[in-house]
Amino acid sequence: MEQKFAKQWIAHLQKSTLICGYRSQKMITDIEKFGGVQTAKRVLKRNGVSEDFQLLAKKKQLALSMEALITSGAFSSLFDDEEVNQCFENLCEYGYF
Repeated sequence: MEQKFAKQWIAHLQKSTLICGYRSQKMITDIEKFGGVQTAKRVLKRNGVSEDFQLLAKKKQLALSMEALITSGAFSSLFDDEEVNQCFENLCEYGYF
């Protein structure tokens, strides 16, 4: 499940690069090196939101965000309730749900 999350997040980052011009290579490298779940947990703890969140919000593409992946039923079990709720609140604030 963790590998599937990492692959899906990388695919979303690559699309984010095309749509928003986000420079995703460092994040992709971190995901490949540390794993998607651990990278996501560090991002949430450090920044509160993913680096491309604001760009995706402006383009109305939050479905490509790390937060949308975390709150999806497929991957929410990889994170604790606090992390999922944090992502949910950020997405709600920008009208995703």
